[in-house]
Amino acid sequence: MIHVAAPLEEYARQMSTRHTAQPVGDGEASGTMMVIGGPSGGGSNFNVVPARTWFTVDGRFNPEEDIHAELGRITDIIDGAAARVSADVSIEVSQLAPSANPATDDRAAQLRDFSERTRSRDPLPAKMPGEGMTTAMVKGTSPDFSS
Repeated sequence: MIHVAAPLEEYARQMSTRHTAQPVGDGEASGTMMVIGGPSGGGSNFNVVPARTWFTVDGRFNPEEDIHAELGRITDIIDGAAARVSADVSIEVSQLAPSANPATDDRAAQLRDFSERTRSRDPLPAKMPGEGMTTAMVKGTSPDFSS
């Protein structure tokens, strides 16, 4: 599992440098993020090499990013890493939703103006936390590293 998940760390580092052009509020994340190996598992006991393991990948993408292209990149990274260690993997996508992208048409501008007049503050459209998620579970058999 580690040999299949490890190459995703470089991808996660690259993602963290990408920032949205959308306005975000103070304290809100402006960059794309990825969590590798949140829930994960495998095996039946200590000191036993598991026959099957699994881990999750959770990505939060900026509105201007192509979520399907990013899912393709993640899939290619996992498939390539699995091939290098002769692991049999399958990828199950459990959530796939584009990032929230606030409208910028005239109605949105009218709503902002109204809000400014009634609240005396500028309610900029914000990237919504929890939106734009891709969660994939990777399941696979463990290759034999004993030799």
